[in-house]
Amino acid sequence: MRRDSIGGTFLVAAVLCIVCSVLVSGVAVGLKSKQEKNKELDRQRNILLAAQLIDKEATNDEVTKIFDSKVKKIIIDLDTGERVDNVENPPVDIKTFDQKESLAKEGMHEEIPTDAPKDERLGPLKEREKYSWVYLIEEEGKLSTVVLPFYGKGLWSTMYGYVALKADAETVLGLTYYEHGETPGLGGEVDNELWKAQWNNTKAIDDDGSVVVSVVKAGTQGDGLGTIIDGLSGATITTKGVNTMIRYWLGPGGFGPFLTKVRKGEFNG
Repeated sequence: MRRDSIGGTFLVAAVLCIVCSVLVSGVAVGLKSKQEKNKELDRQRNILLAAQLIDKEATNDEVTKIFDSKVKKIIIDLDTGERVDNVENPPVDIKTFDQKESLAKEGMHEEIPTDAPKDERLGPLKEREKYSWVYLIEEEGKLSTVVLPFYGKGLWSTMYGYVALKADAETVLGLTYYEHGETPGLGGEVDNELWKAQWNNTKAIDDDGSVVVSVVKAGTQGDGLGTIIDGLSGATITTKGVNTMIRYWLGPGGFGPFLTKVRKGEFNG
């Protein structure tokens, strides 16, 4: 076939299309892999920030080194608080378990009863996953910090974060948000270091396991007991959302059963 014929032209064009498609696909796969690694690194950074193990200037290498040496990842059943990643036939694939994606998989999520008490509902969200990652940090062989993932609705977005509790499973060590779409300068102030600092050493859970921390309207007088977080000025709906999600996830509908076991010493050492 002559190269300058119509058939030759089409053949050259087809070959070019195939080559370009292969190249684009290869680049896309490579970029996706890199993006996933960056997301995981960002999650690790926020876990360590909540646990007060690094400052925000830490390098990526420092984050990876500290996370790998200090943090133990486990998966729990939210209904029972039991660890499930170390059983003979774990209900999830430990290597590939994606907590967000599990909400869309049959048998991996549960409905939140619409008639449940207010603190046992997650705002407008009607379902939550059955299993969750939990991050344990030990010092000298003893549990020192528990970091829990949480999420809920703000004004414009679903907000994702981590809250770190001390070994008593009652006192907040720190809190961070790593993903949200709230308005900069208003609801987006959840990223403000001064606002986040309020959470440090806040009493979140009472001795009987009841959630006592509340995020209230900005400027409201505290209760003197260290359980009140000043809300976000000009962001009433985001403030209410933060209050709802943190009280839900620390309560009986979320990590309550697990935290009860932590207080009993079942995850110590």
